Amino acid sequence: MIPWEFKLLYGIICDTVLLPGYERSPKKGYMICMGVLQSIALLFVASIEFNNYLVFMYLITLVSFCGAFMDVVIDGIMTVQQRRDSENGAADLQTISWLC
Repeated sequence: MIPWEFKLLYGIICDTVLLPGYERSPKKGYMICMGVLQSIALLFVASIEFNNYLVFMYLITLVSFCGAFMDVVIDGIMTVQQRRDSENGAADLQTISWLC
């Protein structure tokens, strides 16, 4: 899927562009914004009967984009947390992440 091809770009954006009101924890702001946007798009997909397949395709692409962006943000958060506990942090967080 096309939105997943640009994960490197999403990482650069979330590390350099700060959202207003989330200067102290910019990753939290991206998670909230993308989660809300993805939820709204999924509600539209579930509640509307589509006569035009393009609208449906754009909404599903938006859902995939939000998921890919949140995946990059979560990976960034995990990297920071793994550095804090160098002895057990990497193994424990990877296990929990893949389990979820």
